[in-house]
Amino acid sequence: MNESTLRTVTVGGKEYRYPQGTTYRDIARDFQKNFENDILLVSRDGKLRELHKTLDRDCALTMLTAADRPGYQSYERSLIFLCLKAFRDTVGPENIRRICVDHSVSCALFLRAEGDFTLDDALLARVEARMAALRDAALPIVKRDMDTEDAIAFFRAKGMPDKAEVFRYRIGSQVNMYELDGYMDYFYGYMVPDTSYLKVFALAPAGEGCLYLRLPDPADPGTLGEFTPSLKVSRAQYEASLRSERFGIPNVGALNSWISGDRTTEIILAQEALMEKQIGDIAFQIAEREDVRFVMIAGPSSSGKTTFSLRLST
Repeated sequence: MNESTLRTVTVGGKEYRYPQGTTYRDIARDFQKNFENDILLVSRDGKLRELHKTLDRDCALTMLTAADRPGYQSYERSLIFLCLKAFRDTVGPENIRRICVDHSVSCALFLRAEGDFTLDDALLARVEARMAALRDAALPIVKRDMDTEDAIAFFRAKGMPDKAEVFRYRIGSQVNMYELDGYMDYFYGYMVPDTSYLKVFALAPAGEGCLYLRLPDPADPGTLGEFTPSLKVSRAQYEASLRSERFGIPNVGALNSWISGDRTTEIILAQEALMEKQIGDIAFQIAEREDVRFVMIAGPSSSGKTTFSLRLST
């Protein structure tokens, strides 16, 4: 082999030689035996790289698994992609109006699914089975560059105007799209190379039109995380999303439109008025309970506990 085509790769303080053009995935295979969990990304001289990228210089590599935050985020992002693809395959894309990730809760993601289908236990079982089949097929997750204008047209044609609206305000001329078995979508951040890496997941019902996508335990990615969602927290987050939709701001693209239309003050004043009403409702509930002797307010430093208590007492 021509020595000039070899690159020096430092891993764990030791130097190794690899041909230029070797994928980081192939390099990671040589070190996988040293890790309990799958290597999902590498850090090249402190900068994250997906495993399909190729070696083009001398460098130091750090292997990252789902036990590391960047690796866990890639796993989570890729699992969302797998879930969306499985939903489309199960119910048919023509029957889906919208599926969105609303918020995270207790090692899981809260999703809302709207369309011409009934989101019951039977459907969730079918979607989960389809996710497992796609995982077992080890299908590649392919990254593709697309012109921003083409991405806008693509999402409008696919009936996803919210994503098209996001790209209207994008400065860059290119966006990174990902494709899985013919299904293409946009994700902000890195992904795993193929579906075989997504070994641990589960679906659970979360009320009408909603579901939980359960994630691995960050401390032990080989097992599902403990699932004990706080109903109060989850309800508050869900209601916040519904409230934003009633304001006409269901997503980031709509928020960008409001801001560019010089309506920022209107948003702030409306939210403040609603918060004042909620505080008043809480005070009314407390006043109705004559047996209440004191009220405790908890929160981190500088979260507004003092201001809240003054408004509550007023």
